[in-house]
Amino acid sequence: MVKDLEQVHEVRGAGSFLWKWMGSHWEVLPDTVVMAKIATEYGHLQAAKRHADHRGIMATISNVVPQGLKRMDVRGVNFANGFLTEELELREHNPDYGMTYTMPFRYVDGMAGNSPLFFQFLDDCWGHDADFEAKKMALQEAMCVTLFAMGPRLQKVILLRGVAKSGKSQLLKIVESLVPDNARCYVPPNEWQDKFMPTMMHEKLLNVCGELSERKKIDGQRFKDIVDGSEMSGQHKGRDIFNFRPLCTHWFASNHTPKTEDSSDGFNRRWLVLEFNKAVPPEKRQLDIADRIVAEEREAIVAWAVQAMPRLLRNQEYTLPPSHAQIIREMAQENNSARFFLEESPEVRVVKDSQGKTIPRTSEDLLFSKYWSFCVGPAGARPVGRRGFRGMMRDLQQDLGFELVIETNQLGVQQAYYQYLTLVDSKKKS
Repeated sequence: MVKDLEQVHEVRGAGSFLWKWMGSHWEVLPDTVVMAKIATEYGHLQAAKRHADHRGIMATISNVVPQGLKRMDVRGVNFANGFLTEELELREHNPDYGMTYTMPFRYVDGMAGNSPLFFQFLDDCWGHDADFEAKKMALQEAMCVTLFAMGPRLQKVILLRGVAKSGKSQLLKIVESLVPDNARCYVPPNEWQDKFMPTMMHEKLLNVCGELSERKKIDGQRFKDIVDGSEMSGQHKGRDIFNFRPLCTHWFASNHTPKTEDSSDGFNRRWLVLEFNKAVPPEKRQLDIADRIVAEEREAIVAWAVQAMPRLLRNQEYTLPPSHAQIIREMAQENNSARFFLEESPEVRVVKDSQGKTIPRTSEDLLFSKYWSFCVGPAGARPVGRRGFRGMMRDLQQDLGFELVIETNQLGVQQAYYQYLTLVDSKKKS
């Protein structure tokens, strides 16, 4: 049976599926096709008369064919006219590159920048922003990272955040069009802890969520593992469990900041926020603008995006617009009320330079009292209990430059202090 299959296509096994080589990429070989071939061509044999026999033969085939699609550690994008490496060298298609998609268009280097509709759209969305050029560079890099499956290397989720009718949904539609249907998935981050849903990311370039949930919180540890491309177990319903690493870049849109109970900086730094802070004027608004741009300029946009590769390889980081930094600060404070207190209260300071004097420190009792007063007073935030406060402070100490110290007094009672944190009399200061 395997020899019969290989007369038509090269066949390999990966991720609990059989795959066939289509000349430019690998494609799943449906079970129904293989089962039908077993039944029609071998059903007369004693070992293949029943449906259960066919399932057993199918399982055996999955075990005996060569395993694994990717045989060469070469990274790139699989265009219709060839495979483009990170060094921007266009090569012939090769089964050992392990590509499971082919872009439905060519790579034409000379078309880069020949997309006036797209650039006018960006100008309408961001032209009024002081960090317009930085945003455009960050967008170019994010598109490039998506195409080259570099998301886990840069370890950031792309968040298009802003007001209604500002163009973020249109931009997300343009980004979706850059990859074929079989190279993208739709798994919102609040479902990443599900048993089956993350498996949808296997062999995908792009994961899209059109609108983040305003109420459902994101599991911080699961979020970090998937964004980093950590190896994980996956399972398609009714199939065997297998291990894989998600390679896709995640693009989300939202009118609000993401919600989580993870108060660590590890959650905050895994976002790249492109802000849309102003609605496009009605006279410039076009409901079908994304469709027009895709129809006329997709190859040119991709060629422009690819030009960011040398900059990415050199910097090993995205260009971070100033507006991104401000939103991340606000998001961090919203998800951690202790951070909000430390960064915004006029009564608390981090003092690292003691100039040879005694290291300043503040007792947790006093600091917690000030925190509670700040939250229920001018901040209008919801304070946490004593245990939750210490957990938040423990997460923040390395990022903000103070230290949690727990001592046992003569009575055997533990007391907590925060070194390098001092309280300031706001009335005297004013």
